[in-house]
Amino acid sequence: MDLGWPADVTLYKLLTDWGSFFAGIFALIAGAVAYIGAKQAAVRQIAALTRKDRLQARGIVVGVYPELLALKVMHDRASKIIHEQFPLAKNRAPVQIVSVVQSAHIELPPLLARNVDNFFLVEPGGASLLQVVSFTLQYNDLVQTLTQQVAQNVVGFDPPAHQQALAGHLRAVAIALKDAMREIGPIHDEATDNQIP
Repeated sequence: MDLGWPADVTLYKLLTDWGSFFAGIFALIAGAVAYIGAKQAAVRQIAALTRKDRLQARGIVVGVYPELLALKVMHDRASKIIHEQFPLAKNRAPVQIVSVVQSAHIELPPLLARNVDNFFLVEPGGASLLQVVSFTLQYNDLVQTLTQQVAQNVVGFDPPAHQQALAGHLRAVAIALKDAMREIGPIHDEATDNQIP
């Protein structure tokens, strides 16, 4: 019985060729299933990391928001010292002048200082938080430099000029503080509202 196949085709060869064909199809299907599974696992992992980052950002905001309020109080106190006590300090003893200048220092709250490397997680508000810390540190460096200069040469203490220099830095801190509180306030409120039973 002639099936019309070439003479060199045997039943074994036909079966192995069809077997290879089906094995190839199964391998293709298995590869597609593995790809879909890996993609779904990657999507779940990215979602889990995003959720973790969001929770970490909320934790940072809940921690630093009260410190921003405290920093605002310290900022207002430093501003008052510069505007009210600097002019009066000119006629005081050198040690008292140095003390007045030092008292204008703003202590950076600990959670703000410790979380600088994680502010990129906070959106919106991360850039403003970085500015608050950066501007406060710059202001404190200026106060420290002025303190050293006055301690070395009290005659060089010039209240109007030093007031102007420090006030400019304080304005930058105030703007950054206002921006940060405006931007992270809703995140803080949402996070703390969910905590109330």
